[in-house]
Amino acid sequence: MRYGVSSTNLRVLPPTASGHRPTEGRWVPNMLPTVDGDRKQRLAYAIRTARERRNLTPPQLAERMGRSRGTINDWESGKSAPSLLDLGALCNALMVDPRLFADLPPVPVSPVDEYLVEEAAQEGIAEGKRRVPRRVRAGAQEPSP
Repeated sequence: MRYGVSSTNLRVLPPTASGHRPTEGRWVPNMLPTVDGDRKQRLAYAIRTARERRNLTPPQLAERMGRSRGTINDWESGKSAPSLLDLGALCNALMVDPRLFADLPPVPVSPVDEYLVEEAAQEGIAEGKRRVPRRVRAGAQEPSP
């Protein structure tokens, strides 16, 4: 895109004499807000759920968007988040209303979470396993103390 040419999504500004682009009242890519951990997880859940409801695999979604499969996997795992420019293509590929990404649904609590053992209990379980004597195979002699 040439300087001074605008599109519906982005306006490219010409560099100033010092070589820096002006930022007063204008959107510049390096001014994107960072996404915190909770929002990344909610965003990942929304992308994964919408993709699954459309019966798409990550490679199919990546092909529709022109992105790599690894990028889609990173978005769905919460390792990274799509840029603002990718959200439009993501909405088109998933056929969802863009408001989905503004009002992210909460990640539902998994019923498995109730059964997860805390770290302290996990250490106790591991300690108990070390104290349990090994089973002796049939016909083998027990080791002498």
